[in-house]
Amino acid sequence: MVQRLCRLPWAYLPSNKAAVAVIASVRVVDFYQIASFQTCITLHLQHLDPDLPLADVARNVGIAQGIFTAAQIASAPAWGVAADRIGRKAVILIGLVGTAVACVAVGFAGSFQTIVLWRLFAGAVNGTVVAARAAMSDSLPPQHRPAGFSTLVLAFHVANAVGPLLTAASMNPGAGGTTSSLGLADYIGENRLMASLSKQPYALPNLLSALFLLMDALLVWFKLEETSKDAHQLRQMAAVQLQSWTARLRQYGRVPDCEEQTASTTGSLLAKNEPILETRQLSSHDQEPTEPLWTPRLFIILATVAILEFHLGAFGSMWALFVVADRRKPDAPIKLPFAFTGGLQLESSQLGFAMGLLGIIGTMLQFTAVPYYTTKKGAVRSFKASLPLFAISLFLAPYLSLVPATRSGTLWLGIFLVLFLHVVSRSFGILASILLVNQATNLPSRRGTIHGIGNTVSSTFRTAGAMAGGVLYGLGEQRNQVGLGWWFVCFVSIQGWIMGSWL
Repeated sequence: MVQRLCRLPWAYLPSNKAAVAVIASVRVVDFYQIASFQTCITLHLQHLDPDLPLADVARNVGIAQGIFTAAQIASAPAWGVAADRIGRKAVILIGLVGTAVACVAVGFAGSFQTIVLWRLFAGAVNGTVVAARAAMSDSLPPQHRPAGFSTLVLAFHVANAVGPLLTAASMNPGAGGTTSSLGLADYIGENRLMASLSKQPYALPNLLSALFLLMDALLVWFKLEETSKDAHQLRQMAAVQLQSWTARLRQYGRVPDCEEQTASTTGSLLAKNEPILETRQLSSHDQEPTEPLWTPRLFIILATVAILEFHLGAFGSMWALFVVADRRKPDAPIKLPFAFTGGLQLESSQLGFAMGLLGIIGTMLQFTAVPYYTTKKGAVRSFKASLPLFAISLFLAPYLSLVPATRSGTLWLGIFLVLFLHVVSRSFGILASILLVNQATNLPSRRGTIHGIGNTVSSTFRTAGAMAGGVLYGLGEQRNQVGLGWWFVCFVSIQGWIMGSWL
């Protein structure tokens, strides 16, 4: 096992492995807060208004989840430009601290409107996706970037595996909660802080998210060096100009016999400024020739990313509904292969595992198949080869409802098969999409902008997919065709398969 881990691609990264680890940690904590919010938001809203009909709860859950992504859609291009102007590190720090503040506010929110407002704020200030990808690209030479970006995919899977489990363990820290079953009820009763948190049963998961975000912000502050050369040069220029301005002010307070020395100091500082200005000009014009931003290749890449993210969002939305939906009634009409309805109706303990299994499988693949095939075949070729698996998993998923609940072994084997096929293709797809967007430009000064555009497309179509998946799932239930949404998205994934052949 140790030898296998040593052969992983990121084991051969250059000496700046620490920077790669810090950048990956940014994505871990960001994905964690998203997974945590998705795990507890339904119960949180039901706690705020127990009499709210389930249909309205489902609608509000969709709004609360979608508003974060929608805000990221609107702000991603601006954060991309900011990452090129003020630096990757500054954008990451703003995103981590701002999202932490929003998590605390959401945990103690007393209404649905307050939750939506703070999730909107969190999405607007969160430019970590753009900045982290640009920083990763800056930190590594081209031959090592696939290994570096694979750590971002690993971060996604780890957070999606750990997030739901830790959130479930920290929800409702009182009677009836997980803490009670762990024998912590007496401690909660004696501890004033925990007793107050028990009155806000969904505050603790959000506080944990905020804590992780702030801890990572400190890690970034002390351990991550600025990777944008242009931003670094601008800071050098600002520092020199500040020193020059300070020296000029000192001239007015000195006696005449010191003027010569002060002038010499000022001239020296100005002389130091000249090479920096010259370097800036060379960096912007001589070293980086102008090339068009919007190219045919970029449009093909963005179209591929759009289709990929659409059916990823749709799968997540429909799977969350499918695992909790009631099973088909014995007298319900059924006409195979397409006319049938029903869900899996899993218990709450099984629900957490069924949702977390996506992250567990993804993490396992990230340590085995993904590094092996990306090293041997390349990330893009591996992604193209795995594209048919999306269509297969989407086509098979609704047929799980036909497996009797009494045959739990067969049911869980089917669940594992569907999720395994989906996650294999998803793992290669996320990595390949990051690399393709990154390769859309050869200019380091445009990487933040390119990743901002890519993140806008990604967020837009993932949100659209999630909304479409929910609508189509409900429509299918009404028409006795639970597979309607699954098979429509399967058709979309086939279009992505065709589009992927052009890469």
